[in-house]
Amino acid sequence: SISLWRERPDLRFYPDYKKPSWGHHKLNYAKAEVRENAMEMIRELFERYDFDGINLQKGPYFPKEIAVESTPIFTAFMRDIRRLCDEWGKRRGHRIGITLGDGGRTISDFVAQGIDIVTLANERILDGVIGVSDFAAWRRQIANPDLPNPSPRTAFPRSCSARLHMASRPSSPLA
Repeated sequence: SISLWRERPDLRFYPDYKKPSWGHHKLNYAKAEVRENAMEMIRELFERYDFDGINLQKGPYFPKEIAVESTPIFTAFMRDIRRLCDEWGKRRGHRIGITLGDGGRTISDFVAQGIDIVTLANERILDGVIGVSDFAAWRRQIANPDLPNPSPRTAFPRSCSARLHMASRPSSPLA
């Protein structure tokens, strides 16, 4: 949340970095407090609204120096989100989808950011991925047949009723 960001600069990527650069001032998901705060916000959304899915985007979630070694942290965090979505989905009577977007154009882009996209897809933690363009590599590595080829649009499997839309950008083929 913005208050956590303001009150706890020690939880940012580079707390002592003075030059204004958004990437250097993002919250560091390697810190347990950041992940707990994100889970609290997601829980609050569930308590207030009945929605079909959530889209987690605008990585990176870790400073590049520790991204790859932080992969298990992000995978565990995503498992926790999946459990929460499944719990609330049972209460609501429908599946609640999870998509991940803007992590990269290739699987290796996600991996470089500490996101094991292959595990997240194969364990059915994700219901869709936005923005991957290397479809051949995707199909070679993703064993989950229900997960469609990622695209510039939000992609969901046939079993998920969620409908989320990505806003068009000038660089997007949707523009």
